[in-house]
Amino acid sequence: MKRHSLFLVGALVFSAVLGKAQSLSPEVISTAGGKMQAGSIQLAWTLGETAVARWNTPQGMVTEGFHQPVLEVTLLPEYTAPTVRIAPNPVQSTLNVQLQEQTKQILFANLVDVQGRVLIKRTTLQLGNTELDLSNLPAGMYFLNVMHQNGKTLEVFKVVKTR
Repeated sequence: MKRHSLFLVGALVFSAVLGKAQSLSPEVISTAGGKMQAGSIQLAWTLGETAVARWNTPQGMVTEGFHQPVLEVTLLPEYTAPTVRIAPNPVQSTLNVQLQEQTKQILFANLVDVQGRVLIKRTTLQLGNTELDLSNLPAGMYFLNVMHQNGKTLEVFKVVKTR
């Protein structure tokens, strides 16, 4: 009996040494995913894998999941979008467009009707309040497009004109 147990232990040790053990590789079974590369930028994504925790330590950042961040993109303060507000809405005659902070680029506003016709074109927005006279327009719905000087849209507001 002792010899049989010794043989069994020896066989287990031998199979563990020579056998192939489980390997852990960064793989996940999911519904979709992919990896893309353009130049020196890589993007790997997995649909269904949730990031459940993130810890910032003095040695770096640690997250759970298979896709570990190498690059964290944040918006620099000088590139944040300026805050633009309009009032009143609905409007009867004068629409106030308020630019909350100074920008490096000049901002313009176009007022467009629902058929796409530009009714007020390239009004330069000033820091503070810029007034747009809508008294000559019929009641209806319009769109105020706020854009950069290069024509790229920053924000679009739906404006309702009464009376």
